[in-house]
Amino acid sequence: MSNLGVSFWDQPATGIPASAGFVTPPTAWDVAYYGSNNTLMPGVASITGFKCKRVVDKKKKGGGDGRTPTFRGYDIAQFDLRLIIWTRIQFQGLQQMLRAFFPGKSPPVLQTASGPIVGLDLSNVTGTSAVAVAKPEPIYVSHPSLQLAGITQIICEGWVPPQPWSGRNDVKQVDFHCWEYRVSKNIKQTTPIQANNQPINPKTQPISTNVTPPSKNNAGPGLT
Repeated sequence: MSNLGVSFWDQPATGIPASAGFVTPPTAWDVAYYGSNNTLMPGVASITGFKCKRVVDKKKKGGGDGRTPTFRGYDIAQFDLRLIIWTRIQFQGLQQMLRAFFPGKSPPVLQTASGPIVGLDLSNVTGTSAVAVAKPEPIYVSHPSLQLAGITQIICEGWVPPQPWSGRNDVKQVDFHCWEYRVSKNIKQTTPIQANNQPINPKTQPISTNVTPPSKNNAGPGLT
């Protein structure tokens, strides 16, 4: 999963315009990009609350001790994309970013200042249109934390409108709740092959059990 080409956290970010509002040059871990054109996200970007784990089926036989784990691949990751903004230009960039993350619609609010979760409002949507509203399109993103996990596309479930950052009203914090976008892939089962490179059909061609038995001293097949 890991990408060995990920920048170290003290490496300066390149190509950051003066209009981005940074007083000191940001590092590669301070910025993130989105969309097919690698648009710079406004302000300081970070990934928080990252969760990514294997799906494990822990089977247990009746009357026995322990369990036999069966690994069923990786679950999709979920995390928060956090932006810290403090300039008007950054706020304009946030509005542009919202249009990209939630095209054609008012952005669904994940949490309001008073706390309740709002999410996607489908109350006034009926029929097949509800499916289209509830299924957002994936968007390309780039940040070192996501590169480490091999994530290049995400789905944004909702967002938290600008809130005071660290008690400061002149600096705002914006959180996006995101999911990794990854198409599920089935693991192909291998098919037994005969000596003539033809697949074996177990129904009509049972796998041969004609194997030389071990010697009396159990040294191995055919050994004395």
